[in-house]
Amino acid sequence: MRWHAASETFIEQTEFPEPNYRDWIRGTYTASVPISDGPLNQECEVFVPLTLQLDFVKERDRMVQWTIDCQPTQIRGPAAYPGVHRGWFKSMNHGHYSSSCEVEWETPIFSPYVHVKSPYRSRDLDDMKPATTECERSIHGSDTMQSAGHVEKVFLGTLGYKTPVLVLQRILRDLSRLLVFGPRYENMQEVPIAPYRDLFKSPAEDQQRKAEFFNSPHFPDAARLFSRVFCRAGLAANESEDDPVPRAQCEASLQTIMAMLEHFTILREPMWVDKADGDWVDDLEAEAAALKTKAEWLAFERKWAIVSSYACGLDLHGGPWAGDDWRLYAAASG
Repeated sequence: MRWHAASETFIEQTEFPEPNYRDWIRGTYTASVPISDGPLNQECEVFVPLTLQLDFVKERDRMVQWTIDCQPTQIRGPAAYPGVHRGWFKSMNHGHYSSSCEVEWETPIFSPYVHVKSPYRSRDLDDMKPATTECERSIHGSDTMQSAGHVEKVFLGTLGYKTPVLVLQRILRDLSRLLVFGPRYENMQEVPIAPYRDLFKSPAEDQQRKAEFFNSPHFPDAARLFSRVFCRAGLAANESEDDPVPRAQCEASLQTIMAMLEHFTILREPMWVDKADGDWVDDLEAEAAALKTKAEWLAFERKWAIVSSYACGLDLHGGPWAGDDWRLYAAASG
């Protein structure tokens, strides 16, 4: 995998006449990573576009930002989590040959390996930070070479010996494989070098329903639905919004949303519900039956992804990815 510099910024801090790495403060780099879920060969490889933004002027937790593009038009095929995914690396060297790296997601992801942090809301309910998600990928231990394949020993001439360093390229490859071949490691023929820990393997009582759903046959479709809506997956290269939507596609979306509403039960009623009008889920079935075009289908999925996230207490809505009008589909009070 070869990285290309899309942009770089240097400042004059040294005596060198030409741009020097000592003068570097930020840069954006792109690459296309080949991934596979089996023996490497041309038939099973998928190339995933990556972007890495490094800015040493920012705060430590925001210095390294990553982007993985799993749109159908980019990878030329389906993905477990279609769309554009972004986040940050939070890495630290603890000394004594012990390093750690945590991955924080800027875009929402419905995953048993990721903890969803609810957004902060002020008293007027308008000033709201976007929901963020973070996963527990902590790499540490006395022998980093055994505890994580993302660490390798590199010779640093100034120190005179080899020292373990985190290889972000390997982490990005693992993330790409999970996004394309997941959504669980059980769905993959080969697990990543250093897989995430399942946060719901021994769930607390209030997380029991979510843990059960992550192990249900409906989870892959739900993960794909939320990713398609909130991560701007879009349509395939040979599709248009004016194309008629296949009835099977509408039925699949309907069954996925109804499975979530049935499993989690309704924890919060959307603000537009008039309980005197009967079961508001009837609106879902009627809307699905009336869909004609791909554009209508995309709007339908967006609306009911927001409703499902809100009503089921999943907290994947409410960020800039849901659009400015998401409150039309859910109560603003949370």
